[in-house]
Amino acid sequence: VLDDGVLYLVGFDNRLYAVDSGSGAIVWERDLEERGPGLVEVAISPDAIFIRDVTLGSEEASSIAAFDRITGDELWRVRLDQRTEGLARTPAYGEGLVVYGAAEVGMIGADPATGETLWTFPVAVLDAAGAATVADGVVYFGAGDGIVYALDAASGTEIWRVPTRPSSGGVTSSPAVVDGVVYFGSDSGQVMAVAAASGEVIWETDLSPVQGIPSSPAVGDGKVFFGTIPPNDSVLAGFFALDAATGTEVWSDVRLSGGVISSPVFADGVVYVLTRETEALVAFDATTGVELWSFDLGGPGSDSPVVADGVVYFQANGEVFAVTAPE
Repeated sequence: VLDDGVLYLVGFDNRLYAVDSGSGAIVWERDLEERGPGLVEVAISPDAIFIRDVTLGSEEASSIAAFDRITGDELWRVRLDQRTEGLARTPAYGEGLVVYGAAEVGMIGADPATGETLWTFPVAVLDAAGAATVADGVVYFGAGDGIVYALDAASGTEIWRVPTRPSSGGVTSSPAVVDGVVYFGSDSGQVMAVAAASGEVIWETDLSPVQGIPSSPAVGDGKVFFGTIPPNDSVLAGFFALDAATGTEVWSDVRLSGGVISSPVFADGVVYVLTRETEALVAFDATTGVELWSFDLGGPGSDSPVVADGVVYFQANGEVFAVTAPE
């Protein structure tokens, strides 16, 4: 996450960092209390940073923690018991609320200052996947039961729900909410656009065969961009641009080895994506899908990039990079 000239991220060494985006200097760093495997996403409020901290093989399997943005001091931590509450889901912040999931409880709305639970919404099959999206007083999230939900952020009351087709598997990525439309994809390759206010389906498109769509879509320039995971190792994954209004394919001939786990990012007519197996940051022309340039990561990268003022920031192979388009 980049805000006010500072990058906030969890490194591969399981430390939480604040990094000056201009110089790359570390502003502060903190050891996390528990060992968290894999990708750890960060949510941010004006005062705090929120993370999911996961320990495998522990009765206290996971927790949601808040840290002061200026000092990095831990402000609070809510622990979840694996036996009764399950693994935590990546937190999101919006509307003065922290929202996260617990696999055996459902979605939880909490006070960002204290971590106190304000409401819960039960979900039969939640999964410990992507974060919810909070926009205009509504919490949007997908679940392992293949349903996308919209809840009132203040009360946790359901506004609407939209099921994907029965064979679609779960919706494990965060929905994108842009101009009153919610965009999301299911693990079978079904992608949909629904009205944010009502849940009415605007369009749906099938991108199968895929193993999943774990990354959130990017939206810009009248298009929505989806990355996928291939159905097997012998097939290259597709990276797609669809018309945001109709769902028709604008371009679909981009193929990436190993697929896309991190979410693509759109900025100034360019869409950026980190590839899984070829270990590169690739910039595509958003209109044509033509590759403009790429940057060798030197190792695996799964965090989603951030773009600001023509600079692309991302983490890969234990390092943080800031790169610009080659001249």
